[in-house]
Amino acid sequence: MGYRIKTVSELTGIPKNTLIAWERRYGLIEPDRHGNRYRSYSDKDVALLKRIKRLIEEGYKISEAVELLRHPERQPEVARVANTNSADFDSLERARAELLPVLLDFDAQRAEVLLQRYGTLPYARLIEELYYPMLRSVGEGWAEGRVSIAQEHFVTSFCRERFLAMLMQIGGARGSGPHAVCTTYPGDLHELGILGVSVLLALSGWRITYLGPNLPATELHKTGRTLRPDWVCTSLVMPVASSDLEAYIQMVRDLLPKRTWLAIGGAGTKGYAGPVPARVLVSEHWRELMQEPV
Repeated sequence: MGYRIKTVSELTGIPKNTLIAWERRYGLIEPDRHGNRYRSYSDKDVALLKRIKRLIEEGYKISEAVELLRHPERQPEVARVANTNSADFDSLERARAELLPVLLDFDAQRAEVLLQRYGTLPYARLIEELYYPMLRSVGEGWAEGRVSIAQEHFVTSFCRERFLAMLMQIGGARGSGPHAVCTTYPGDLHELGILGVSVLLALSGWRITYLGPNLPATELHKTGRTLRPDWVCTSLVMPVASSDLEAYIQMVRDLLPKRTWLAIGGAGTKGYAGPVPARVLVSEHWRELMQEPV
């Protein structure tokens, strides 16, 4: 007896809709079908999917990861990311220590030179181990009065350009997996969280339509009705009244196509205890949301 797709998703950390999309697009995994038509995955299938997930986390596109597993002898042709040894990763803490003071001095040119040392590292590692921790440090510094508003804006702008370049390089709009429309809660201008999520999803083969921050619910409705995406992902960083968030959730859910999931993530959702309708996911942590099915 094999594993059901829900169990495989939990074992591998790959959302169910992504598993289905990969199966249709690449044919690398062909699960058995029982009389009830449920997919049944073997231990070998699970191991292979874990290898694919690991390659994607190292910075490969899904198409590259599949090609690499099919033809391991062609690794030099397929590899987009090189020099991923532990010394490189260990140095990211030092990279943050070097890069942040340069950015706080408004020296973008020198910052670019510093980043060239790490240009071969996987995008996921750069986002999670370099940019996000650095941005948290800047936010804490601003809250404590050690970082000016101008400095915070400069660092944020610099990181935003890097994230957008990653998304363009990956080709997020051309992904073959589930389609996600990404934005922020109305009035919330903190977009780097959802922009980073967009990059990480694109690395997993998702097709991304990035709409920038502060999109009114009415515009999200129009876009959702036009594009009919699998997901609408909204980031909420700043705290809002629970009643306001509840009203937003209900409005957007009612206006979106029935098949579309609405995911709301970020620090601003912390403590929300209001109703969560069907096909709506709310969590402070985006990783929890992205494990759910479409």
